[in-house]
Amino acid sequence: MASRDDPFCEFEEARRMAALWAAEFVDGGMAGHMGSHAGLGSWPAGQSLLQRLILG
Repeated sequence: MASRDDPFCEFEEARRMAALWAAEFVDGGMAGHMGSHAGLGSWPAGQSLLQRLILG
């Protein structure tokens, strides 16, 4: 998942990395940097993606 306004990684660069890793790319919208200080709380959308990853 990548945010369109992450100051540490440009959106298109994140898309390119996902393609190189053959990973599913998810557009996270305008969420800034999705680190622990982002204030996303329990972040249900992130929890859902994590469950998809775990369950395959």
